[in-house]
Amino acid sequence: MTEHEAAHEAEAPETPPEAQNEAQDAPEGETAGDKGQLSREAAKYRAQLRETEAERDALTERVTELRTHIAEIALGDHMRDPAALWKFGYTVDDVCDPETGYPDAAKISDAANTVQTAVQGAPRRPKPDPNQGRGGSALPRPRRMEDALM
Repeated sequence: MTEHEAAHEAEAPETPPEAQNEAQDAPEGETAGDKGQLSREAAKYRAQLRETEAERDALTERVTELRTHIAEIALGDHMRDPAALWKFGYTVDDVCDPETGYPDAAKISDAANTVQTAVQGAPRRPKPDPNQGRGGSALPRPRRMEDALM
């Protein structure tokens, strides 16, 4: 060994035993620095995944709100209070076409009729109004012919 090689070995710090173990555990071509870089990169991708999932969940919620609003508009033709449908356990998926996701007029009509029957009970016959047909006019009847002409 030459003097120059001996001096170079003396300048190089010794590798700690933990680093030597990590270097031995790492596959060929990877070092502890590469592992740290891979770990940071994986953390970055995990953070992007969480952001994307949160955005997806927010968009899914917004689409559900819009579908509910559209279904309530369609229910307005059948019910006085369209929100009553949701109180009876129906969901927006129950009144929408499963393939397109749009409200289905037949499903909406069936659901509205079911809820109205549940709320009102069995259909009842209307009670007769005793005042109909009696001719109850508010103006007094004229007694003489000349009173009628005036």
